Amino acid sequence: MLIPATTFASLFSGDEPVAGCTSVLFDPNVLYDEQADRFILAIDGAGDNYCLAVSQTEDPTGGWWRYRFPADFNDLSFDYPQAGVGRDALYMGGNMFIPGAVGDPFAEARVWAFDKWAMYSGEPADFRTHVVRQSSSSASEEDTPQPAHLHGYRQGTWPDSGPHYFLTETDFNGATYSVYQWIDPFGENNFSYVGTFDLEQATGINIGMPFPVPQEESFSLRTNDWRLQDAEYRNGAIWTTDTVACNRNGQVLNCIRWAQIDPETASVIQAGVTTSDGRHRFYGDLAANSCNDMAVGYTKMGENGIPGISITGRTGEQPPGLLHGETGLKAGEVTYTAFDGPKNGIYRWGDYTGMTSDPNGRDFWYIGQYSKDTQDPNGRWGTYIGCFVATTCRPQDKGNLTQQDSAVSFPGAAYTLTMPVVTKLNYFPCGSPIN
Repeated sequence: MLIPATTFASLFSGDEPVAGCTSVLFDPNVLYDEQADRFILAIDGAGDNYCLAVSQTEDPTGGWWRYRFPADFNDLSFDYPQAGVGRDALYMGGNMFIPGAVGDPFAEARVWAFDKWAMYSGEPADFRTHVVRQSSSSASEEDTPQPAHLHGYRQGTWPDSGPHYFLTETDFNGATYSVYQWIDPFGENNFSYVGTFDLEQATGINIGMPFPVPQEESFSLRTNDWRLQDAEYRNGAIWTTDTVACNRNGQVLNCIRWAQIDPETASVIQAGVTTSDGRHRFYGDLAANSCNDMAVGYTKMGENGIPGISITGRTGEQPPGLLHGETGLKAGEVTYTAFDGPKNGIYRWGDYTGMTSDPNGRDFWYIGQYSKDTQDPNGRWGTYIGCFVATTCRPQDKGNLTQQDSAVSFPGAAYTLTMPVVTKLNYFPCGSPIN
């Protein structure tokens, strides 16, 4: 069943408005808890509150329990919340800033844990929070903590014990990132540093800060920076991706970097940087399924200089570091213009793209932004949702699947700089039976 679009402001309003959650809302999170079969919606409330709602049942079109948690500790302003579903809690990480600061306003990174089982019952819910740092005397600076988002409950790979993991950016250099663990937030409540890994070293690719992507006869598109965009936990590992600038045959482009991390040892299992054909790729997001197939989607500037959506990926049986060729998911239709206009000659673009794996352990879903030919030339934001599945994956909880004759192929266009390209990866559309 479909229901009309609902804004976050209206969700937290109604007969009993949730104070601090009805205006100045930004940076939303949308999650699904495979263990509890519940949906989670959350958003930043004016830099002061984290506004969190959970579905009362498995039906997201029904009722929701709504909560507000404080986020303005030490008179700091809260920004860029990133959420993940854990075994024992809902987790979130955010950056804290000094309001009105002259110069660099960044103060600290902070993480939260929320009592999900209390919220799923509509009961008062407790929370815990920690500042992220390697030690009280460490000179390293951490930012943008990404809590691992668990997958694999139906396939039996959901952890039944142990800590919850976070990834952070370390020293803002585009190379070093760290793993943290949180043990039993509502009991032992031990948050600690695990270790640091180096993605420049792991890929062998020297990278630079992403830079605005030019459009023909229009303003450029913003690409933000090299912060990690997600932390997807599957089969004991965490997958993540970011945007970096890389040099391809003397041409500097925005490129997609990806990695699979062992959180217990803070080490890189495999990683790569993908680029080709002189086109910019940016704002990626990835996921892995139960077969360790990985898919990553991103914005790609088309040959006509118009931004669209492309995807690529790998199968779990491939040698480490390999990516298959890419395919276009949705072509851009017109030169992009933003609803709020350019700022310093640059349009904001889709930094909240999202790839996720279906609870069935096989399918992938991707939602991304493309430039849509709307009736309003002042705003050409288009949102596209695609669903696809690797033909080789047979999840543990799926049976009686039969072969589908036709497949959607990935032509060999993109490749990982550190490994040879495999030119083809076959996919079926979602819902197609396979053997």
